Amino acid sequence: MEMKLEHCQIHPSPCTAQQELSLPLTHFDIPFLVSGPTQRLIFFDFPCSKSNFLDIIVPDLKKSLATTLAHFLPLAGNIILQLNSCNRPVNRYTSGDSVSLTIAQCGLDFDYLTGNHQRVSDEFYACVPQLGPARRSPNLIILPVMALQITLFPRQGICLGLTNHHAGGDESSIINFVKVWASINGSGAAAGEEVNDDELEYFPFAAECRNL
Repeated sequence: MEMKLEHCQIHPSPCTAQQELSLPLTHFDIPFLVSGPTQRLIFFDFPCSKSNFLDIIVPDLKKSLATTLAHFLPLAGNIILQLNSCNRPVNRYTSGDSVSLTIAQCGLDFDYLTGNHQRVSDEFYACVPQLGPARRSPNLIILPVMALQITLFPRQGICLGLTNHHAGGDESSIINFVKVWASINGSGAAAGEEVNDDELEYFPFAAECRNL
């Protein structure tokens, strides 16, 4: 019912000069380190063919995602837990970090999944991206913050799936990220235009979500 078409890593666009960003987790964030990741699905009624999806829509979404991540560096980074240390965990981005993006196709009934009726919850997992595993060393545990999946339902619609650690981004931050991504994708910046901080203020909720 589901077929993975592509898996790639999206790096923030080099339009930002910032090479590293480190944000200590607050006391409100830390309890979520022991909870499971948050999973969200956003469905779009957008009938299109597989060729149009792969040749036009996906490349534009990748470019606009890279541009957006340049202004949301913590989402492209990792949560760092220092073992045998009193230091607080941090959400750290360093140059070279990226977000996992999966492109998939699903043969399920789009109208059934999005309808206002009882549905089998297990069928939604075909659209949910898997967050990468924790990486361990003698002194550190490294947790990726976010993973994305874009799933095509041919001639029916598209689903955007997001999986993230709540400690690295709460509901407001993630939804704001999606809104800015959508704004950049529709603004023409996806064609390679840089978006500076002053221009970003015109996108919905940008000022708040720049400072995760």
